[in-house]
Amino acid sequence: MKSIIDFALNEEYERVKQLGDRLMEIGSVIDWGAFRRIVGEMYENRSERGGRPNLDEVLMVKLLVLQQWHGLSDQELLSCFDTSTARFTW
Repeated sequence: MKSIIDFALNEEYERVKQLGDRLMEIGSVIDWGAFRRIVGEMYENRSERGGRPNLDEVLMVKLLVLQQWHGLSDQELLSCFDTSTARFTW
């Protein structure tokens, strides 16, 4: 059974999707999974002390694409990502 939060997130994403989700549109053209190995080799969080897990490599590439498309600073990108319902569907 889905929770009310799941329902609300799905409803919000459907609303946003009607406005146009460019990442979903180009998903059929770009093999996002191909970036996983390339980006994964660039950073690792395997210290003995542990720490916060890394973001998914594909998600990081998608965020960089969005940052370039919209001319966002790092802080602006972080702010958009923190408040975006789309991040749950990427």
